[in-house]
Amino acid sequence: MRAQVTAAAALLLAGCGSQTVVSSTPWAPGHPDPTGVHFAAAGGLCTITVQYPSDAPGEIDYSGSAYIQRGRGSTPAQPGTKVATSGDWTLYQRDSHTLVLVTASFAYTYNDGANCGSNSAAPT
Repeated sequence: MRAQVTAAAALLLAGCGSQTVVSSTPWAPGHPDPTGVHFAAAGGLCTITVQYPSDAPGEIDYSGSAYIQRGRGSTPAQPGTKVATSGDWTLYQRDSHTLVLVTASFAYTYNDGANCGSNSAAPT
């Protein structure tokens, strides 16, 4: 019996190393965090409100606040004050509670004030 348990454990460990993990944030490799900004997948309860987690970060941490993705649309004529760039993205601050992330295809709106739980980990 002990030999069977040991063999099963060895098979499980061998199988774990052969699995390929697919990132739930395919945008991450091409868009590193600019200075003072952290792009992440939304954490906690906010994961259910993010509509486009594969296209843009669910959460942007900036200036001591967490901003959660709230919508997507066309790029506004005046998106706000430029904050940072990453790859082909430009991040703007529209007002003290709103960020706009402009990508090649869309503009994503982020609002602060959500209490979703912590997300200090890098995107995966």
